[in-house]
Amino acid sequence: MENDCEAKVTPSTQPYDTLSESPSTKTKTNLQNTEAIVCNARTIFYACPFVLLALLILLGIPLLQIIIGSLCKNECPVNPLIPVYLLVMGVATLTLISTVILAVTVKKLSFLFYLSILLALLMFGWCITGTVWIFKSQGKAQFYYPNQRSTYCQYSVFNGARVLSYMNYFYLTGLLSLFSKRSNQ
Repeated sequence: MENDCEAKVTPSTQPYDTLSESPSTKTKTNLQNTEAIVCNARTIFYACPFVLLALLILLGIPLLQIIIGSLCKNECPVNPLIPVYLLVMGVATLTLISTVILAVTVKKLSFLFYLSILLALLMFGWCITGTVWIFKSQGKAQFYYPNQRSTYCQYSVFNGARVLSYMNYFYLTGLLSLFSKRSNQ
């Protein structure tokens, strides 16, 4: 039986391709494309942990507010509005984050941008209100005797609300600066 796998050369009247590149130029272009893909993959690989960390912080803080506010809603009788502040602020922050992401990705829906600004301003007012509630209760709140209901507030609720309110100011300041930069463009 004879070998049917012989290389047959057929002459072509067509150039190598429509751009009339030589095979060595085409190989160089393919090599450059491969290097660019490897570089992009490397960038994504190195940037991915930072993106995940930022996403964890960005979504973790409002989720923590929701969890503390809903689980401990009756644990701060010195000012029962502090857990409500945490719950509302967490839900509003998640709503604002999703609205901002939609406004950035879908540029045709400009009303989302204005809705985000309005929501950020309302959240800023709510944050000031919650901070006033927290600092008014700071002098009379105690964490050790739950039987003294007029002055008791669970430690994690009170201090969590205080720390998370500071983080909310950073959120809102960053978002408002982002809005002011975008509106100037």
